[in-house]
Parts: sequence; structure tokens; C-alpha cells
Amino acid sequence: MTKSEQRYLCGAGYARAVWRPPADPEQRREWGKWLKGLASATAAVAGIGLLLASAGTTRPGEATAQMEQLANKLEHAKAVHPETAQTIASLIRQPWYDCTQVACTAQVQIRNDAARARLKPLLLNRKPEIQTAGAEAQDVIRRTSAQQQ
Repeated sequence: MTKSEQRYLCGAGYARAVWRPPADPEQRREWGKWLKGLASATAAVAGIGLLLASAGTTRPGEATAQMEQLANKLEHAKAVHPETAQTIASLIRQPWYDCTQVACTAQVQIRNDAARARLKPLLLNRKPEIQTAGAEAQDVIRRTSAQQQ
């Protein structure tokens, strides 16, 4: 085995050879530097991961602003598809959209309650109406419901 292999592998053929400190003082210093580098790289990756994970959450103020904008859009809409209404309802049930489940300032709490009060009736009242065109459409509806039973 060459000297460079001995310095960095530390008997890598054995199960725990890398984690055992070498006997030679020079190799021990190299081994210590390697462990410090590994620890700092792991800490840096973990820190970046935590930073990205915390930045991905919606703050209550932002969520309230989104609900207010959504309420404005729904007020001008003629109809809301039931799947869309269900998606919006599940979204506003998330904890970060509800100031009763997360900490909010008094001002955001009032705005959040007002946005929720505006959204609930809008989601219930804006259902699309199915228009039937005479006997043909009624016949198609009858046949489809009979096939489903």
C-alpha cells in the first residue's frame, strides 16, 4: 500500500476503520481535519434545508391578503365550479389560513375573520346552474341516471 493510500484510507478494508483514529500523529491530524470538514458540510446542508423549509410556509398576513383577493374575485364571478369551491374551502381550512389556529396580530385577526365571513357565503351561493335544452336534454339525463343505477 502506498503512503497516500495509508494516509486517507486508514485501513478501509475493515468495517469501522475510517472512524478509528489512526495511531500516527500526522495521520491523526489529517483524520481530524477530515471529520471537521464532514461535520461542517453536514451542518451547512442541514442549515440550508431548515432555512428553505421555514421560508416555504405562508404567514397569516399573507394568507389573509390572499383570501381577501380571492373574495374580491369570487364576488365578480357568476358561478364557481363545485371542485373549485371545494379546493378553496380545503385551502382556507389549513392552519396558516386561520388566525384561531396560529398567532396573529389583532389587526390581522380582524381582517382574517372578515375575509372568512365574505368567502363562506360566496362559495355556497355561486353554484353553476345546469341549463337543459328541451326534451332531448331531459332524455339524455334520464338515460344517464338509469345507466348509473
